[in-house]
Amino acid sequence: MQAIKCEVCGSSDLIKKDGIFVCRYCGMQYSLPEVQKMLGTVKIDKTEERNNYFILARRFFAGTNYADALKYYDLALREDPQNWEAIYLYAVTSVATQDCNYLYRNLESIINMSKVYLRQIATDTPEENQMVDVNLFIDAHTLFIRKGTELMADYIRNSGADMRKPENYYYAFGYSAIDVYGTLRELFSCFPECIERYEEFLLEMIAARPECFERKARKEILKQLSKKIKKRKRAKI
Repeated sequence: MQAIKCEVCGSSDLIKKDGIFVCRYCGMQYSLPEVQKMLGTVKIDKTEERNNYFILARRFFAGTNYADALKYYDLALREDPQNWEAIYLYAVTSVATQDCNYLYRNLESIINMSKVYLRQIATDTPEENQMVDVNLFIDAHTLFIRKGTELMADYIRNSGADMRKPENYYYAFGYSAIDVYGTLRELFSCFPECIERYEEFLLEMIAARPECFERKARKEILKQLSKKIKKRKRAKI
């Protein structure tokens, strides 16, 4: 630790008494801000603390404890405000723990994040870590779609709005799901198990929430998926 030297006599023999630093040689007194200024700016390494926030956030997220996951992603975001995981999963866990008003205000932003951050994994994440990040992204995105459509359905039902109208944002979830599927196939064909997992999710969503998908888009994606599923079944025989 850097020694504090008295600016009057040069002695480094200072003691703290009643919140004041006193030079034992000449009696000069210094306040805490003055001592901090004498020491200069000390950079604190918070890497371990930051990493612990991510570890805890992922643990709570995996356990579907989204309230605590949100709390730790919030802390992680404060320490690393440019990190895609902190930004995206903070937004997704917010959707999972809040009402439709939050979703309505942030829907477009979260959908745009989905486009940007999946591509960012391809460019910024080291290859050996990409599969972990892709799986985490899929977990987050599918939660966003499931919870988001549930909240939007409640909003439409309670407000009496016509869900077929584009201004109700209902189709936005279907567009986002299809867009992410296309990006996965484009950038991460090296992870077929990730793509297959997302395809299962798409089939589930089309069956459970067909109103999220325009008829033409729904027919096209079902056609693509049925071909792939048949091909996989033949390969297993």
